[in-house]
Parts: sequence; structure tokens; C-alpha cells
Amino acid sequence: MQTLDIFTGKPREDVFMTVCDAGVGNGSEIMAMFKCDICGDESEWLAFETNDDLGESLTLSAEEEIKRGIPCQKCNQTQCEV
Repeated sequence: MQTLDIFTGKPREDVFMTVCDAGVGNGSEIMAMFKCDICGDESEWLAFETNDDLGESLTLSAEEEIKRGIPCQKCNQTQCEV
């Protein structure tokens, strides 16, 4: 999703949260928590699918998502608060 900069009116890039903590959850899932470097907002623990029952091998899409991060909801709001 692309939003417009409120000052220039040009499209701006989405802001992504980066991993601040990760580990193995219950069963065969990898858990990760994300934090935004801009606004400081933190996510809850999120579960990601693994390829095996031991939780050692992430699916390719889950690994890419963890490395890329998740969009920050606060920084990427489409409406300005007045």
C-alpha cells in the first residue's frame, strides 16, 4: 500500500517494523516480535509456520517475512490525525 506524503503530495514508501526478538514457540512454530525504529511501536508475539515438526526450518515465505519485517500500522496510517 502506498500513501502520499502530507507535505509534498508524492507517494512515500511504507515503513516496516524490524525483528527485536525471536524464538521457538509451543510445538513447531517460530515466534517473533517486531519494533518500529521510527515511532517505537512494538508488535505482539507473532507465530510463523515451519517446514518440519521440530521447528528448525522456516518456510521460505515466513523467513522472507521475518527478514523483511511487517508494516508499521502507526507510521503507515492513510489519514492524518487532526
